[in-house]
Amino acid sequence: MFSVALCTYNGVKYIADQLDSIINQTRTVDEIIVSDDGSTDGTLMILEEFAQKYSLLHYSVNTVRKGFKQNFLDTIRQCKGDVVFLSDQDDKWYLNKVEFVLERFQKHPKIQLGFRCCR
Repeated sequence: MFSVALCTYNGVKYIADQLDSIINQTRTVDEIIVSDDGSTDGTLMILEEFAQKYSLLHYSVNTVRKGFKQNFLDTIRQCKGDVVFLSDQDDKWYLNKVEFVLERFQKHPKIQLGFRCCR
């Protein structure tokens, strides 16, 4: 199982493009766990639209601001995947990012952590 931990805060300008880039990967992820840190722009509306359209996306909104570090730690803990991809709200992934990273893990089973940039 492959998960994405994505944290948001007032990311209305970028979040739809980022979610599209994750959902349209050449290798599909099993879940996208989004934790919003109290956005006051249209981020939550976009998250709701995506959650209704894609059952793999689950989001929650923090009642108290946690800051990016704690928000990511808590979001990672919610993920069920053996492999967890981290994502900022303003990333836009290469189409084959998931496939590329997973191939590296399969070829090199001792690797426990990997990083591939986005565009």
